[in-house]
Amino acid sequence: MKKLSLIMCMCVLTVFAAGCNNNDDAQKDNQANDNQTTENNNANDTATDNNNANNQATDNNTGTNTNDSAYSFRDFDLEVKYENNKDYEVSYENDNDGVEASIEDDRNNERVNGNDAVDRLNPIFKKLDIDSNTSQDDVISKVISAFELDDNYQAIDIDISFNDGTEKEYRNNK
Repeated sequence: MKKLSLIMCMCVLTVFAAGCNNNDDAQKDNQANDNQTTENNNANDTATDNNNANNQATDNNTGTNTNDSAYSFRDFDLEVKYENNKDYEVSYENDNDGVEASIEDDRNNERVNGNDAVDRLNPIFKKLDIDSNTSQDDVISKVISAFELDDNYQAIDIDISFNDGTEKEYRNNK
């Protein structure tokens, strides 16, 4: 009987020892999986950072987040006065802090700010072919055309800071 108990004890200890050994392998597997997960997360973080950098570069190309303007100017302010105190105003500023833009249209009771204003202004500014050497009459005519403004204004006031450092004011009163 002692022999049988001893054999049983040995079997139990062997199974127990084997079980502990498997646990060690499982821990190594878990550590390997953790390391792989960490590496994957780091790779994903790097990919995300690269995507963010690519998005930033895209923003730079569209002029929405840098002072490298996609147009011939950095700052553009437009104020058009119509009858009955109806104004149309545009403000666009591209500096080190990014782009700020707003559109205020009293004629249509419309106010647009931020990215929405930038999105609306981009196609208009792309049509606006002016520089610091463009004459006042041409600038006013091109602005009215690009913004599709009514020609029956009472006064128009345009202030532009061009990329070459020139600042110009264009005014016309009817």
